[in-house]
Amino acid sequence: VDLRMTDSTAYTKLYSVFAFLYQNLRSRQARLALQSAFRGLADLNQDLVRVADLLESLNAYSTRRMEEPDFDRRLTAFATLNETLHSSLSAQEWLPILYNMLNFVQDPEELTIRANSSTSMKRFLDLVAVSGGDYEFVFLRNLYPGLKNGLRSKAEAFRVEILGILSYAIGHCDRISSLQDMRGLLADGDEEANFFNNVLHIQVHRRTRALRRLTDYCDEGKLRSGILAEIFVPLVGSFITSDASIDHLVVNEAITTIGRIAKHLQWSAYYGLIQQYLRLIRKKDASERLYVRKVVSLLENFHFPMTEEVEITETQQPDEPEDAVEAEETAAVVERKKTHIADAVNGKLLPAL
Repeated sequence: VDLRMTDSTAYTKLYSVFAFLYQNLRSRQARLALQSAFRGLADLNQDLVRVADLLESLNAYSTRRMEEPDFDRRLTAFATLNETLHSSLSAQEWLPILYNMLNFVQDPEELTIRANSSTSMKRFLDLVAVSGGDYEFVFLRNLYPGLKNGLRSKAEAFRVEILGILSYAIGHCDRISSLQDMRGLLADGDEEANFFNNVLHIQVHRRTRALRRLTDYCDEGKLRSGILAEIFVPLVGSFITSDASIDHLVVNEAITTIGRIAKHLQWSAYYGLIQQYLRLIRKKDASERLYVRKVVSLLENFHFPMTEEVEITETQQPDEPEDAVEAEETAAVVERKKTHIADAVNGKLLPAL
């Protein structure tokens, strides 16, 4: 295979795999090996040289301490990208950079790295907003799914960054309908009322108020089932845990919110959510009572006509992804068939309770 043919299927697949690995590989050794491989690809395609140089600097390690990042090199690279280079990069050049930022924004210790990574993704969103085209395609196919998966992370600092990026995208990318459905949650620029600014705010009353705004917005019928299931269900669900760091008022409000959201879910999302929490209940961990309350809230908001025909899909998937990488793994479909909701309730749902 001649990888110098940049329009070949082999080159495109290899480039995509290398780009994706910038999000997934964690260890110093693995990332340096990836960088070496990407440099080899750049040797065959000179158009990749500046991206390879940038990624090498963004992933630089100290020559004195083996496992410690070279912060001077990394921050200089961030400054170059965020201040000048960003506007001249093509959508394809951005691909490995975006995956790299989805990795960096999960850094549990370095706030500076997280903040700079968020800024880089916002620079890309500026291009999506202005130019659309290939930039919009990369956003919808690569960055947006990565952001949604990030909302399933157990690390609140990571979710805070993701919400900031998502809020920025909603405010700037006017042409993307799935984002514009959520625009009302920005509260016309009122920072005190902006859902995304407040749902993870340090003050408890601002979190509960944000959750109530979300339920009111749901009841206005402005959010589609897919958006609710992929963004707001995992976000609100992160509060429903026995973790002592989460205030009981927020937990109570989150359980109510999940029930109100359930009123607007399609059957597949609704049924899948109940099945997920029934599996968690069977684990009998410290959060069991909260999971029971959540299932009760979901059942109280059952809203489907029993004669409606729906498709039932049985899947095997992780209940609680540890991070964005695990969440991105697709579930294996076990069974798919059409049935009436009455049969699904009597044959599947009720026996499982």
